[in-house]
Amino acid sequence: MKKMLFSLTLMLMISTANAGVVSIEKEDKLFNLNDNISIKVIGTDFDLPLDGFGLNIEFDESVLELISVFVDPTIWEFHKTDGERSTGKVEKIGGASFRGVENEMQFVTLEFKAIGAGISSLILADADHRTVVWSDISLTDIPLDFVNSQVQVVPVPAAIWFMFTALGSVVAFGRSKKRV
Repeated sequence: MKKMLFSLTLMLMISTANAGVVSIEKEDKLFNLNDNISIKVIGTDFDLPLDGFGLNIEFDESVLELISVFVDPTIWEFHKTDGERSTGKVEKIGGASFRGVENEMQFVTLEFKAIGAGISSLILADADHRTVVWSDISLTDIPLDFVNSQVQVVPVPAAIWFMFTALGSVVAFGRSKKRV
């Protein structure tokens, strides 16, 4: 009985795959108006080499203007698509590879321009036209975890606000000295 339970547990552990993580690689999340913002969508923790991907991304178009979508052809060499743009989203971004992509990988680079003040969520989702990513030649589905992100656009850099505050204090102090 113990051997059977041990064998069953071992088979279950071997057959289950960890969920791959699809996330946004962005160090800085605070931007000024008219800044150009480059955002990379990356993948980590995949157990097997990937043959392809397909995803959608949503954003607030009153804060961010999409300039370009780039799927690197040196990584994803065939069936590459930069997606279909619509209001506040890009759908069906995808690519595939003959050789399989391993380890940490870059899916797509998105270029935005900050056009309005506020916070824009960057929401990743499975593309409707196929499962986001698959592994090996048999196109076995891989479980996924999407990690969304956000960027914040401020109208004026904080340093300028501090400069105006300090300048106002100096002017007020100078005026009060003249009156005495």
